[in-house]
Amino acid sequence: MEVVFGIDLGTTNSSIGYFDVNKQSVEVIKFNNDKFTPSVVYYPTKSEQDIICGVSATMMNKRTKNIICEAKRFIGRRVKPSEIENDKSLLNKISIEDGELFYEIEQDNQIKKLSPVEVSSQILLYLKQQAINSINNKNLSDSFKAVITVPANFSSEQRDATAAAAEIAGIEVIEFVNEPTAAAIAYDKSQTLINGGKYMVIDFGGGTFDVSIVTVSDKEFTVNATDGDTHLGGKDIDIAMMNYLLENNEQLEKYVIFQDKSIRNEAACTRSKKGLLHNCELAKILFSNEETSDVEVSLSSVIPEKDLEDVQQEVSMVIDSTTFIELCEPLFKRIQKTIERALDKKSIPKEEIKDVILVGGPTKLCCFKKMIKEFFGKQPLTTIDTMLAVCQGAAYRAFGTDKHYTDVVPISLGVCNLGVLFQKIIPSGTEIPVVKEKQLMTAIDGQKTLSIDIYEGEKDICPENLKLGNFEIQIDKPQPKKTPVNVRFIIDSSGLFTVEAKIEGLGIEKTLIVEDKKRKRTKEMIQSLKQQVQENEKRRKEVEHKNGLLMLLNGLKNDIEVDDQFVPDEWYDSMCHKKYSSIEEYQSVLKELSTRYRHLETVIAFMENERESWEKWMK
Repeated sequence: MEVVFGIDLGTTNSSIGYFDVNKQSVEVIKFNNDKFTPSVVYYPTKSEQDIICGVSATMMNKRTKNIICEAKRFIGRRVKPSEIENDKSLLNKISIEDGELFYEIEQDNQIKKLSPVEVSSQILLYLKQQAINSINNKNLSDSFKAVITVPANFSSEQRDATAAAAEIAGIEVIEFVNEPTAAAIAYDKSQTLINGGKYMVIDFGGGTFDVSIVTVSDKEFTVNATDGDTHLGGKDIDIAMMNYLLENNEQLEKYVIFQDKSIRNEAACTRSKKGLLHNCELAKILFSNEETSDVEVSLSSVIPEKDLEDVQQEVSMVIDSTTFIELCEPLFKRIQKTIERALDKKSIPKEEIKDVILVGGPTKLCCFKKMIKEFFGKQPLTTIDTMLAVCQGAAYRAFGTDKHYTDVVPISLGVCNLGVLFQKIIPSGTEIPVVKEKQLMTAIDGQKTLSIDIYEGEKDICPENLKLGNFEIQIDKPQPKKTPVNVRFIIDSSGLFTVEAKIEGLGIEKTLIVEDKKRKRTKEMIQSLKQQVQENEKRRKEVEHKNGLLMLLNGLKNDIEVDDQFVPDEWYDSMCHKKYSSIEEYQSVLKELSTRYRHLETVIAFMENERESWEKWMK
């Protein structure tokens, strides 16, 4: 039976799982001892070396150059320098071109630019490789299918960028499922949800925040409303803690992190902040325990190594629970407003919410759970691990659920009117599939061309929203102004967005499939990136095969105590240092060595009987 995986591509951590038909349950793939892996990628300074994914916090603290994390915060987003001011000091070198962010790394003594799409593709490739190795099915390399979860409030461009990352990684995306919906599916499968009940799913992750209101029945999942913030997560709590520590500790003012920008070492400053941010994250996690009243945060990462010897005692600072709650309060207010917006979209009183489902690591914080309990007047559900609920739901969806799944449009869609005003045609929260029509008018007598710009967003002014596409209608016969033009917006059950325009009586029609137009990256660029991934994978396999060959050679030499009379050292050295032109050569050598190694009866018999063939083969 074909295996289709469920992937939770997270800002901070990612996971992958599948439905095991034998166990009749979801199996989440392990990474060492964890069921998730950090969404962190290290790019080596030399291109022939391996890219490392799932980089640990320890490695991040030791090496800051060429380590990229939280790419999901920026994937498919158009950003302004002012929008990333809080993140900038924590990022490696970046540049912004036409609103698109690029990470700058040093490789082969050159500066190389990487987009969030490319970084995300490496994480997806790592998840894919781990899954293939875990279930020991090499056939999946050629045909790997998955359901991938995305924040409910992801724009069309963000979803498209995620699709591009999957394509580069060689993953066929069967479907995108909103993260809160995936969590609801997991809870429904655990038989926790009651037929006919309305549930609020709150997904507070490392870098994004989402809410969805879901109604569950015997045969259907209906998403009533969604809302969210694609730039709000647990990392923002870490940043608030770090800023508090830096602003309230006079001992640190003499160090590089406080020096004037014109003279300080920015790399050292970034390294110091990343180390301190990691310590803040560890401290934050401790506040998930109800018995924690205060936490001591180490500040040693801010102090250069050359100065550590002069420090008589550990430099640290205590954050008590009251201060921690005060630091969280501005973020929690944003969260409450998002929840209220979701309820208001369908005029649902919070009293109608049967239960609240919490998803994401930061929802484990005691103050967060208390805030939700006070808002809804009930204890939230956390019976499924908040770190794995989304992945489990995606895996169930990939296997196929017995319920029909109805989602909503996360962000309003419309056209540009009067040159600048955004006119909504499909408001956010509208159930999919949907068909909506709007009548536009020509502006002047004898107008020969009508240009229609398609936008996505919630702002009243078009330039503040996301332009998805444009098409023109040629009017051959002169018509008076205010000639009606019927515009139809169509979104089918798969999410395909089509716009049709028609002038009645003239037989003029035009159709735009927006999904085909909105992708910024050309097919050639995606193909180029896919080629790079394939080359990296080939190089990784060559290293594996060479290491396997060396292990066999070493084992052969040591175990049978080969001497110069039978296998001269120069032969052994020649084999170890020989350069093979392809993986096939490595495999051939490994196969022959393995066969000979397994069938040794005695050292003498083997060496005497095989001397001639060994001499021939070694040459």
